[in-house]
Amino acid sequence: MIPLGLTISFCFVIFVSAGVILGYLFCFFRRDIFISRLEKLTEHLPNIPIQGFDAKGKVFFWSRASEAAYGYSSHQALGKDIAELIIPENERTKFRLTLEEVCRGGKAAKARESTVVTKSAIRKTICATIFPQMNNGKCTGIFSIDIDIAALKKQEAVLTSALEDYKGIFDGINDAVFVHDPDSGEILEVNTKMCELFEYPREEVLKLSLEHISYGDKDKLKTRAKSLIAKAFCEGPQIFEWMCLAKTGKIFPVEIGLKKGRIGKRDCVFATVRDISDEIKAYDMLHKSESRYRAVVEDQLELICRFVPGGILTFVNQAYCRFFDKKSEEFIGKNFMFYVFEEEKDKVEKSINSITYENQIVTFEQQIKDKDGNAYWLNWTARALFDEKNGLLEYQAIGRDVTKRKYAEVNLKDSEQRYQDLLINANEIIFTCDLKGKLTSVNRAVNKVLGLAEQDVVGRHFAELLIPEEREKIKSIFEAVIKGNERKNDELKALTRDGNECFLRVQLWPELRNDKLIGVYGVAADFTEQKCVLERMREMVIQIVSMLSQTVAVADRYTEQHCERLQELALKIGEKLNLSDKELENLKFAALLHDVGKVGIPINILIKKGELTEDEWQKIKQHPKKGADIIRQLSGFEEVAQIIEQHQERVDGKGYPHGLDKDRIRKEATIISVVDAYDAMTSDRPYRKAMGMEQAIEELRRNAGTQFDSDVVEAFIEIIKKNAAHKSQ
Repeated sequence: MIPLGLTISFCFVIFVSAGVILGYLFCFFRRDIFISRLEKLTEHLPNIPIQGFDAKGKVFFWSRASEAAYGYSSHQALGKDIAELIIPENERTKFRLTLEEVCRGGKAAKARESTVVTKSAIRKTICATIFPQMNNGKCTGIFSIDIDIAALKKQEAVLTSALEDYKGIFDGINDAVFVHDPDSGEILEVNTKMCELFEYPREEVLKLSLEHISYGDKDKLKTRAKSLIAKAFCEGPQIFEWMCLAKTGKIFPVEIGLKKGRIGKRDCVFATVRDISDEIKAYDMLHKSESRYRAVVEDQLELICRFVPGGILTFVNQAYCRFFDKKSEEFIGKNFMFYVFEEEKDKVEKSINSITYENQIVTFEQQIKDKDGNAYWLNWTARALFDEKNGLLEYQAIGRDVTKRKYAEVNLKDSEQRYQDLLINANEIIFTCDLKGKLTSVNRAVNKVLGLAEQDVVGRHFAELLIPEEREKIKSIFEAVIKGNERKNDELKALTRDGNECFLRVQLWPELRNDKLIGVYGVAADFTEQKCVLERMREMVIQIVSMLSQTVAVADRYTEQHCERLQELALKIGEKLNLSDKELENLKFAALLHDVGKVGIPINILIKKGELTEDEWQKIKQHPKKGADIIRQLSGFEEVAQIIEQHQERVDGKGYPHGLDKDRIRKEATIISVVDAYDAMTSDRPYRKAMGMEQAIEELRRNAGTQFDSDVVEAFIEIIKKNAAHKSQ
């Protein structure tokens, strides 16, 4: 018989204990208090919209950032259906299904991209994280944290478009084009026209050297080619004739123009190659017969004219007449400079006057105008015709309309400039890597986000920008992108120059050229601020967990300090058995809260000195499940709840509440089971005195393999013996 005073005292303890736990849970889940705390938290997060709504979507919390982002004031939003407020009509069904899934499962939905509509009908692309507020296994509310990613999506699209424009213009040029390394002369890139002219597939020609596609002495050609490329890079444009060799063995003459240029940040030399086989034939015919010459040139598509020193025209062909829309008699006797822009005349005259007997050919480009004042570009190849005594008779010029090519060059330059402007001004880190993961280019945002200079980053593996623990992870992601030829994204921790950690959301996708994988594109956005929001939420949960552990001690005074002792020993075993950081964190909370379910058991049963009745024993056996049900209310503690529910299971399957065997019991639960039993045996209880350490150890060994996990028992015995030896010294 328990004295009346003691009974009243214990009843008081029960009410106080229940009040404490319900108070803290209510504080955590009660909407008005939770919202009050959340409002204070969101005051420090002006750029992160956070909304709260019930299971049916009715808004009960609307942060200041939500007001700024979506245009609705808190007064206008509260009580409204969130789907009808900001979700496009065609996506509302999908959104409501997501809410149902979150409520039913009691777990946060995976962060997802979605479209929202503001009060002013502006559509935005966001990344939303939706998580539930649970109370006694029921969803009492839902919260959404939104991040605007429209800028990132837009910049990604512009980047892709700029690159495609760049490639399209390059391949659309009518002339064959090579891109050379200015030092080695190596062929870096070619366009489609070049492959057609030399009859090689692109991947094959990139493996060749210049001497392989040239006709003549290979050693001399190699030396001369490198010299001309270097000269074009250092001194200025070079124009010359060359004999080429196609894959099929065809030999043909070309005119080559070399000009210094840049692709991205790389210096190079562009070579424009034009087949002049027909022009050479035309010149040969001119020397053989004037009549035959006229017959040939009249059929040419190129503009052909002849003029004497001083510029007076003596002949023009039909193509020349068609281009200027005049008859031949309107040209003969007039100066060929009549159609040249005033600012172009000095350049054209200098080009013509540079022709000598030793250098009988010159090529130049000029801008002209037609009768309507429209501007065109012509590429001219002018030759001097000499008599038998080397006296100059007249000049002959063949012209080609290169207006499309010139505009293509301008567009190519503009495309390159847009591409560079995008890279320079983007807030996200935009980068490219080779197939080994080494950075080949990166924009200035790497300095804004990580405080690193561009030149210090290029050439390093992208993994070197991350904390050591993340490096193997990013390497496996790179490997998946390269092998699967698909887009991947993940959240990773990086290091700034001053040693601080920040969080990056990284997207990677393959870089293809002519369907061949040559590298990896990437965009990395800083989302450290959003991460901080989630961490602060987690800290609030941890505070509640600590309060729950104190409530257990009030409910059962005989277990005071038991949970703390158990937690300390359990963590030592976990470290000895090499549990992961995540498993150790779960073990830490589960050890502290493993008996939280005892709060719901009558105090007279907990302190009973005699043998328990069957009904009392059944109530005791309910505490693991009751404790798990309490902890499951805390978001992010699902695994901790599972460990608590299993800590009274036995490896032989004869434990409670579910009779699980060893293969279905979490390792953390087997650790708590051993330490819990040892602490109970070595502590005074209402119904018996404490055992000694050796007697308790013997009892653990006797039940190893049946009640307890053998590996855990051996690890635990080694730890407590080591502790005992240390205390005796």
